[in-house]
Amino acid sequence: MTGVAELDAPPRRRDAVRNLERVLTSAGELLDQYGDDLTMEMIARHAGVGVGTIYRRFPNKDALLEELARAISESMLAAGRADLARADGTGLRDFLRTVGHTMVRHRGHAGLLVGRGSAAERARNLEALLADLLADAQLHGQAAAEVAVGDLMTIIWALRGVIESTADVAPDAWMRHLDLHLAALRDHVPSTDTRPALSARQLERISEIQRPRR
Repeated sequence: MTGVAELDAPPRRRDAVRNLERVLTSAGELLDQYGDDLTMEMIARHAGVGVGTIYRRFPNKDALLEELARAISESMLAAGRADLARADGTGLRDFLRTVGHTMVRHRGHAGLLVGRGSAAERARNLEALLADLLADAQLHGQAAAEVAVGDLMTIIWALRGVIESTADVAPDAWMRHLDLHLAALRDHVPSTDTRPALSARQLERISEIQRPRR
C-alpha cells in the first residue's frame, strides 16, 4: 500500500505509515484466530511495535478495527476507480471480481468488520462507484439498460454467501457464480413478473440492519 505520498514524506512520517500498515495487517491476521478476544497487546506484539504506539493512534480496539474496515474498503474502491478510468465497459466486471477476491482474502474476519463505524458512508461510496461503473458498462453494451445498482448489490451479497459456503472445499467456486451473473446482466430480458431492483432507501435500510448490535 506504499504510495507516492509516503515516498515524498520525511523519514519519521514514513516510519509512522509503515507502522500503521503493520498494525492493520497484524490486526486482520489475528482476527481470524482470536476474533473478539483479540487485544491491543496481541496486535502490538505481532506487529513488532510498542503497544503505546498503537494507543497513540487508536484510543481502543473498536477504533482500530474501524480503521481496518476503512482501509480495506478504500483499497477496493481505488481499484474500482482505476477500472472505471479505462472507460471501455469492462470496469464493472473487473471491479466485481476485485470485490470477490477482497471477500476471500478477509473472509475470516469480515463478520467483525461489516457494519462497523462509518459503514453507511462506505456503503454510499460503494454504491456511487457501482453506479458509474454500471453506466459505463451499459454504454458499451456490457449491461442491459434495465440493470440497476440494487441488482449489483444483491450480487455482492450473494457472493459473500457463496464464498462462506464453498471456500474450504472449492475456493474458486464464487468465480463461476459471478460469471453467470455477469452474463445475465449483459443479456437480461425483463419478463412480465420481474420484480423491481432494490431502491436507494431499501439499500440504506439493509446497510443499517447489517450494523452490529452493541
